[in-house]
Amino acid sequence: MNDDNFFIAIKDSLNPVFNKKPKHLWHSYQKKFSKAQDWCIVSDYCLDDKSKPNDCFAFTLFPYHDLNELSKDITSYIPKDIKDVKNISDNTIAFLKEHTYYFNIVFIVENKRRIIQDSRKVLSSREIIKLLLENSCNQYLEHYPLLAQKTKKMLNESIKNGFNSSLFVNILWNALLAAYITAFIYKNTKKCSKTIWIPDRDNMSEYCDGVLFDLYHMNLKSMIQLEKISVPRKNIMAIGKSNNNNFEFDKLIRVPDYFSGVVSSWNLKNNSVEKDKHFQMLKEVILENQRFALIQIKMTDNDLSCGCANIQKIT
Repeated sequence: MNDDNFFIAIKDSLNPVFNKKPKHLWHSYQKKFSKAQDWCIVSDYCLDDKSKPNDCFAFTLFPYHDLNELSKDITSYIPKDIKDVKNISDNTIAFLKEHTYYFNIVFIVENKRRIIQDSRKVLSSREIIKLLLENSCNQYLEHYPLLAQKTKKMLNESIKNGFNSSLFVNILWNALLAAYITAFIYKNTKKCSKTIWIPDRDNMSEYCDGVLFDLYHMNLKSMIQLEKISVPRKNIMAIGKSNNNNFEFDKLIRVPDYFSGVVSSWNLKNNSVEKDKHFQMLKEVILENQRFALIQIKMTDNDLSCGCANIQKIT
């Protein structure tokens, strides 16, 4: 559903960044799992919190084996979300730092609403959203009727008073970044035969009958076509329902939860955090971590730039 020019601009901006440090780190990490063919992506976010300096999307990647056993393992070391602890236990720190099973990629997106803003100041954000949805609906109608139906539902929502444009923007970014990460795995993992994406259960995953997942598949399809990546037909994902309080994969989200919680609170301009627990994570887990990449995406009216953040020692 992304404007084609914007979609290509993001892909073309991220590629040279990922082809350097993230690709190098991934190959070094992935050597330990050279026989793994199935990969899992779990994701968590911290968005639109005015008390925090960053909007971020965190993705944790690992070989897909027995997710139930992994959930038990994670629960034993990370019994609570980061927001529910005052200080992070030594066991949790050791697990996040030393457990070589998990690879983490976090995106900081500055001015993410730029995708629905007109640099010429001619159209309002609501008008841009309306045009985007109308064009997308027409494109999907012939070959993707279900997605066209969900897009039409979003279009109807967008003209209502109180329409949540921030949620709309977050869905677009989430579907795009998740697809990029998936394509990155297929592109840089020789034996990859299947991926599964498990996002945090929130209003993004529930909105308009789970349109997030349809957009993810559409973005992934476009990504692999543009990049000429060979991807098996069988590519699956997991969806948690809002009325399911015991969704079996919820515990997996706790790994990216800790990274999104810290990075969202990290002021990179003065290299500071306000809470002790975030300082713990930065100093003991993130600094010099060879299984962690922090990517900054900056948007202005006339420019889009991407780069690996310079992770400095914090004192």
